[in-house]
Amino acid sequence: MTPADPDQNFALLVDADAGTPALVREALAETHLDLVEAKTLTEAFDRMERQAPRLVLCELALPDGSGFSVCRHVRESRALADVPVVLLSEWSHESDRILAFECGADDFVPKPFFQRELASRIRAVLRRSEAPNREATRREPRLPSPLMIDEERRSVRFEGIELGLTPREFELLATLARHEGRVLSRRDLIDEAWRPGENPTERSVDAHVKSLRRKLAGAKDAIETVRGLGYRYAERNLLAGRG
Repeated sequence: MTPADPDQNFALLVDADAGTPALVREALAETHLDLVEAKTLTEAFDRMERQAPRLVLCELALPDGSGFSVCRHVRESRALADVPVVLLSEWSHESDRILAFECGADDFVPKPFFQRELASRIRAVLRRSEAPNREATRREPRLPSPLMIDEERRSVRFEGIELGLTPREFELLATLARHEGRVLSRRDLIDEAWRPGENPTERSVDAHVKSLRRKLAGAKDAIETVRGLGYRYAERNLLAGRG
């Protein structure tokens, strides 16, 4: 396969349904991504071989195959492996969802969908696929953090003592920590720390952050308020004076 251009700023939609592109284009409005369309597996593979998309959105049922094949193709390609994939489908059986994630899909969105819901899911997928992990590998080695966040066990410890966070407080902290150093708006936090369809107010976000800080106690400075913009996870505040 010819090396793809990782900087190409477009989303690839693989869907033969004539009504889908307009909805997806609206959902992409805030991402500044152009929309490129393909109606078949063959067209999609040809397009991805020439240039790597920033995001792939793919209907599960295609004229010459399935979205599972697109997902596997992306995950097995060295040039495309990091490209996020969102599968779209009128089928919503549990087995389809399970297979989608086993194939490496980043999200599964049932049709028909609301444009705002799709936009929210796209923003969340793109944020998760951004470079914090790659940037972390380029940082100088640092001291272990006194605040340990275990996403698998959904537990948080500060200086060895487990903190009793609610599920929502945990999601907020984990979301901020995944994007360490980056300012997340209240809308960003709603998109990633709340389930699709939940619509908390920005004041509710502030209230949850306030409660989270209170429970973090000596680690509360890890969450910075950036006036007029949102919140940022700053682990350097926990490490100050430890070097």
